[in-house]
Amino acid sequence: TKKGFTYFLQSQINFIPSSQVDGTKYIEVPSIDSPYNFATSSPNPFSRAGSNTSASGTYILYKGMIVMSPVENSYLNQVWSFPIDFVSNDRFILRQGSNNNLISNIVVCDSANPIPATPSNPVATISNGTINLTWTDNSVDEDGFRIYRKKDNDDNYLLLDTVTIDSYTDTSALDGETYNYYVTSFNENGESLKSKIIVMVQDASPPEILEVEPASGSPRTRRDDLNDFQAITISFSEPSTFYSPDRTNFWPVTLYVNEVEISPEDAWIPQALAKGIFHDSFLFGLLYNGTGNYKIIVHKDGILDQNGNFMAEDFVINYTVTEN
Repeated sequence: TKKGFTYFLQSQINFIPSSQVDGTKYIEVPSIDSPYNFATSSPNPFSRAGSNTSASGTYILYKGMIVMSPVENSYLNQVWSFPIDFVSNDRFILRQGSNNNLISNIVVCDSANPIPATPSNPVATISNGTINLTWTDNSVDEDGFRIYRKKDNDDNYLLLDTVTIDSYTDTSALDGETYNYYVTSFNENGESLKSKIIVMVQDASPPEILEVEPASGSPRTRRDDLNDFQAITISFSEPSTFYSPDRTNFWPVTLYVNEVEISPEDAWIPQALAKGIFHDSFLFGLLYNGTGNYKIIVHKDGILDQNGNFMAEDFVINYTVTEN
């Protein structure tokens, strides 16, 4: 087809591997000693001579070049060489062909059987002891996604799982281990390039309360004063926060005085020691409600670390309060 002062020829090239790899349609890079075959339609896209003949022969890839040796014919019987530019998963361009006015200047090759685009924006988060992966699906023709993983000190990635949605939950990661992940998309024509690699340290360890000040079991005294209170500090094993899905019905700390539950409004003046959501420790103002036996329960499902792990069991603090 003539367009302006140029001519465009739409035709076909079939690059034929001598063997398949692992039963897939991947094409190995042919070596110099073992070239692969190619064949074109008629007319062939390498010809500038307007001949209706097809072309066939062998090819190799070598240092950014595709070198082709056509079967000898009446007018093209030399070796062709093109710098090869891989534009995308489904397109490459052969530029500035052999120094011969019979050879095309540029050949654009689009896959007849495209593989899906590479997933992008992979993200990893941790929640309740599992590593959750999400990514952006950039294709409409994929059959699914493959998730690859390796430990930080391992040499090779291994296929972890195959899914048909754009998310995955890794339940087999070991606590304290560092993992590297990437994702690919695939269809019957092949597998995309790998996504960016994401690194995540698995954290399945629940937070713990390491220290309470004043210590549990120590005697406390109160003044006959409506503003009388006791400052209590609890320190965590890792940055944590008080969590309540519904503060109207659940407060993470409960106070009992002489076995009677005290309303949170009458028991606590909570104040964090540091700004932000997660803290190494919290300071509380305990409002005295008379004298006697004080039992404070810090509920296990009310303490949450940064990776979504709840405390493993309730923590109990006991004081005996007397008049000053």
